[in-house]
Amino acid sequence: MLANEDAPMVMSVRKMSGEEVAGLDAAELAALVESYGDSVLGLKRYLRHRLGVPRFRQQLTAQGESEPLRDDRKLTSYRARAELSVVILNWSLPTQEAY
Repeated sequence: MLANEDAPMVMSVRKMSGEEVAGLDAAELAALVESYGDSVLGLKRYLRHRLGVPRFRQQLTAQGESEPLRDDRKLTSYRARAELSVVILNWSLPTQEAY
């Protein structure tokens, strides 16, 4: 899903570096909701293919909010253009010393 140059963006997801990983207009957002569901979890599933990172390692925050978005939050609940940030979390298996 690539953004249509003429259609206004309704959702943008950027890495902390500022690199845009997804820019969605209304039609693309509707297609995402149809394919992946109307939730932050659905967006993470979509981003998995864009980032190559499993959803459990993605943490999304909305502009102006300090808390990460919950996976059950509806994407279509946004009333205006949504500016989201994605942070890729580190993950490793526990070591024996952790026990």
